[in-house]
This record gives sequence, C-alpha cells and structure tokens, in this order.
Amino acid sequence: MSVLHLLTLFLLVAVSGAKFSGRPGVNYGQLGDNLPSPSDSVKLIQSLNAKRVKLYDANPAILAALNATDITVSVMVPNELLVNISKSSSLSDEWIRSNILPFHPTTKIRYLLVGNEILSSTDSELKSALVPAMRKIQRSLKKLGVKKVKVGTTLAVDVLETSFPPSSGEFRSDISGSVMKPMLQFLNRTKSFLFVDVYPYFPWAQDPAHVDLAYALFESTNVTVTDPATNLTYHNLFDQMIDAFVFATSRLGYPDLRIWVAETGWPNNGDYDQIGANVYNAATYNRNVVKKLSAVPPVGTPARPGKVLPSFIFALFNENQKTGPGTERHFGLLHPNGSRVYEIELSGETTEFKEKLPAPENNEVYKGKIWCVVAKGANWTQLGEALSYACSQGNNTCDPIKSGGPCHKPDLTVLHASYAFSSYWASFRKTGGTCSFNGLATQTIKDPSKLWTLRVSERDTVTTNELRQCREDIGLGGKTAHDVIIGAHAVMANDGVIGPVGLCPLYPPNPEVLLNELRSPSELLDFGEFSDCLDFGLGSGSPLLQVVNPTFDSRGGHNPHYMYRLIAH
Repeated sequence: MSVLHLLTLFLLVAVSGAKFSGRPGVNYGQLGDNLPSPSDSVKLIQSLNAKRVKLYDANPAILAALNATDITVSVMVPNELLVNISKSSSLSDEWIRSNILPFHPTTKIRYLLVGNEILSSTDSELKSALVPAMRKIQRSLKKLGVKKVKVGTTLAVDVLETSFPPSSGEFRSDISGSVMKPMLQFLNRTKSFLFVDVYPYFPWAQDPAHVDLAYALFESTNVTVTDPATNLTYHNLFDQMIDAFVFATSRLGYPDLRIWVAETGWPNNGDYDQIGANVYNAATYNRNVVKKLSAVPPVGTPARPGKVLPSFIFALFNENQKTGPGTERHFGLLHPNGSRVYEIELSGETTEFKEKLPAPENNEVYKGKIWCVVAKGANWTQLGEALSYACSQGNNTCDPIKSGGPCHKPDLTVLHASYAFSSYWASFRKTGGTCSFNGLATQTIKDPSKLWTLRVSERDTVTTNELRQCREDIGLGGKTAHDVIIGAHAVMANDGVIGPVGLCPLYPPNPEVLLNELRSPSELLDFGEFSDCLDFGLGSGSPLLQVVNPTFDSRGGHNPHYMYRLIAH
C-alpha cells in the first residue's frame, strides 16, 4: 500500500473520529412561557460548550439563530404528521422543502428524527406508520439533494421486553418483528443510529431499596453487577441500560448498529413523592455522564469497550409548561433566566467545580401526608374541565361537592377543584393517577384544613413581608393590585397596615357589602360550618382572593395611593 494511500486513510479515520466524538450535546425543549429568545438560547448553548443540539421540531427561528455556528443540529418531524407522511411522498417532500431547505447547509442540520418515542404510544396506526414515514423522509432528502443528514427516531426503554441482565435484552414482542426488524434494517442500510432515551433515575426511583443510588449516579466504589451469561461486569446503571439495547439489536441480527443516547439526565426538583429529585443528584449525575462520554480515548460500555457513544443531555432549560409529575419540569441545566441550576459545562474539560452543592434532602421516600390542590397561577378558566374529569373517574370521588353534598359551594370552583384533585389522587395514585391535571394541580404538604390567616386584631401593624407571604401562599405573588382586597384603617410610613380584620384568605365578591365598610372574612364565609370540607379542599396553594375595591375609595378617609403603593410591593 502506498504512503499516499495510507495518509489518505489516516485522514479519513481522523475526520470520522472527530465527527462522532462523544462530547455530549443538549436537548433544547420549548415547553415554557418564560424561556429566552432563540438567539439568546443559542448563546447559552455555546456558553455550556455544547457542540450539538437536538430540537423537538424544526422551529425556523431557532434554526435561523443556529445559522453559521459550529453547532450540529438534530431536528424532528412532529408525531402528529407521521401517519400522513407515511402515505404521501408529496407531503414528505413538502415538509423537507419548508423546514430543511431554507436553512441547510449553513445551519448544520445533521440528523432528522421522525417522531419522538412513537413506540411507547398505544396508537397502533401510528406505530405502523413509523418505518414507512422514515423511508419517505429519507427518499425526500435524497430527491431534493440534501446530503449529510441521517434519519432516525427516538426510543424509550419501554420498547424492551426484558433488559436485565443486559444480555437478555429483547424488544417487545408486539414490535420486534413488525417494526424493529425493518427499522434496524433501514438504520443499518443508511448508516444511521439507533437513538435511545436512557434515564437511570427512573429504575432507581422505582426501586430504591434494591438499586443502589451511587450505582445510578456513577459514584459507586463497591457495587458491581455481573451478567451471568457474559461475565461482563457493570459499575453503573447507565452502561447496563445501554448494553440491554446492544444485545436486543444483536438478537435481531444487527450486532454492530451504532447507538446514540438521544436523552439522558437527572431531575433537579420534583414533587414531594418523587424521591431523589434534587440539585445534588442532578449535578452529580450529569457531571459524571459528561466525564464518561467525553473521555479520550472513549470508554464505551462493557459490551462495546472503547466505542464512542454520542449523546444529548436533557435538557437545556427547566420548562414550566411540561405536563406530568414535577420532575418533568425540572430536568434543565439552566433556569429560564439563563442562570445555571448548578455549575456544569459539556466539554468534559472541567474536572473541579468551585460551587458547593446543597445537601440532598429527599433521597429517601417522604413518609408524611401529601395533598393535591389547585396550583399557584393555575388558569381558572380551565379548572371546570379538569374538575369534570376528576369527578368522572368513579369511586364516588366528588360526592361531597355535588349539589346537596356537605361541601357543595357552587360559587367556589377553585375550592371544588382542589377537593376533587385530592380525592382523585387519593383514589387512583397507586394505579398511576398523578397530581398534575395538565399543570393545574400541585402537591402540598401543608394541611389544607389549616388556612393561612393573619389576624391584625392581635397586633397593630402588618409588615409588607407578611402581606407578601400571604399573597404568595394563595397564589397571587405576581398579580396586580386589583386582584386583592385588604380591610384596614391606614397604611403606615413603613408600609405596614393598621386594621381590625384578617388579611387572608377570603373576600368573595358580595354586592351587599358596602365598599367603605370594614368586614371580617368570617362574616362572609362561615369557616366553622365549612371546616370539615377543607381537608381536601381549600389549600395554601389555592388562589381564591377576588376583585373587590378596598376601603380606601373615594368615599373613604384615606387616599388610595397608600393602599395601592403597599399592594404594588
């Protein structure tokens, strides 16, 4: 072989190795109403030293912001388009023309994922459409001259029927022959990847008594797992989960198919019943997985030692509009304001971090009582539908709040919703019911029967901080002055209030109440009569204050400026 030939071969290998380095990228989700602009988000991605980003659509503003950067991009065909695309080459062509051609190649789109976790769906038509849709998209790329773009799709671990020990890894029988076999054939033929979502957090959280936390966090020094069939030894749960996919693909005849970790991460917060979701664990896991995946030379896994394993960390931001348990909204490396949840960067070059992490406080199962109530900031107009759903699930969930029931208060939808949410959750929690209701509900460990009340008759002044805490407790933290009423005699120079009545929690609108009279909440709602219902009902998270102008109107003895100045704080 000539020297020139050897040199050429060496260069090709070097370029290939650089292209598929193990340096993790990041998943850029957009399910938040407070996220930075695309251009600012791209700067934040660069600040994390990420060289890859995965989108869950083909957002044109984001693709434009990524133009002329050195960040390689993965885009996604939405799940809802798959069935139609699988039947229509023209629709597939049009999707590529509209979403890829305006940006490629100056935006470095390199991967096109057809759907997200499709095979976790119960929709048989959607699952059957997956591989045909992947083929249609691949043909459209070729037809329209788009090069260097690999087609794939993402899979959750529930596509595996067995995963332990790893050598027993096998795809579910309902998809193995009908979907996975032709998919693997397609991926192998096109030299693409099997994109898999791997989260050690979930198997650990489901069985913390038998799965060691340090083993899940890459921190174990004395816990190993040996596969009896292969004698391969595992030092962390991540490798164990990856190799289950390796053996599953081998079982179908594709032992060398490359794997890409489409998502991995650890939640930095969650609900009270979600063990181990905290900043300490999230930072530990993500720092360790970055160190492992970016190692040079590559570490690989026991079944594939020394092999590069490309990946995306989930996720760029905490996303406040994701539904489901609290962890779903807390996988971000960054807060929506762009600040880091904890120190981290994705090059793998940083080995020491200056910041001391907060000690974990929920690595054991919470044993106290938990209630499910209306969330702070919940959209009141959506509560009726959620209330109807909770009450339609059987088990006499809502009997007490039905007409004629002991807790029926027809004008208090929020109260009814909190009762229904907690009652539903208590009945169906063990069978998979969640305290979510599309983000309208939240968990609380504060006993909802103990209302937050501050009686200023017990002392002469109420400070601004106490008022702010009251407003926060009832979900009015950032709202305008017109959302709250406080009966008081005067506002002091230090922004305190002098008055004889309670500040919180209720002042329902009542046309019989004169606007220039001071009235106690107890005169408007009989707490004693209603107290038996409050255990499942009104909670500190329930925003129940209504719009009623305060005493300080044109008929009062004080200028409204004082009241509004206080409330504005």
